[in-house]
Amino acid sequence: MKPIIRNALMLLLALGLLGCATAAQRELVGMAAGYRDASQKFQACVAAIYNQPDLEPLRRDLPLNVQNASLAQLANTNFVSAEQERLILANHPKYQACRQQVIDELSPTMPSVAAIFLKGQVDTDNRIVALLQKKLRWGEFLQQWRQAGLERLAEMEAEGRRMMASLQQAHEAELARRQAAIQALGQAMAEYGRTQAAIANMRPVNCTAFTSPRPVSTAPEITNINCY
Repeated sequence: MKPIIRNALMLLLALGLLGCATAAQRELVGMAAGYRDASQKFQACVAAIYNQPDLEPLRRDLPLNVQNASLAQLANTNFVSAEQERLILANHPKYQACRQQVIDELSPTMPSVAAIFLKGQVDTDNRIVALLQKKLRWGEFLQQWRQAGLERLAEMEAEGRRMMASLQQAHEAELARRQAAIQALGQAMAEYGRTQAAIANMRPVNCTAFTSPRPVSTAPEITNINCY
């Protein structure tokens, strides 16, 4: 389940969580945390079952992580033994509980990822049935399971890229809306400033007329007008 976490971290670095986070950034943080938590819980749950003392007969032929299967295990031509069959059937309900917990946690926020995970689990169960029915030997079972795991991994990576691209678009769209709002506010403030300046320049003009006395009766009357 690591590809989606890796992709999420890469996108977080690209977005740069500075200032007020966008809705896409908040969603990405929540998804990455939820995915990591679900993955860790699933691995711990499976490991607890696998490491039970009475499962030693299974551990000889069944690795905890099929991708780490040894060459001897991959080349194993034995069919499942009666004891191993009993242990598989007795512990499978516990394994189902582990996987159901993952599905329950991922479905609300990442349904597409939960669907890929569930698809892989159904495929695994079909191969377990074939193993129990002795249609597959241990080595064949592990080889097919490992290949199916790689295919699911590729699907997870592709879905992770799709989700990241969608969130990136949402992030950029929100940033564009924020920028447009900032520009609109700047324009409105500039217009407000111009309006206030125009109003300030429209102060009322007061004028006073002052008539100087005539030096002689025949001199013209002189009137001075002062405006302020």
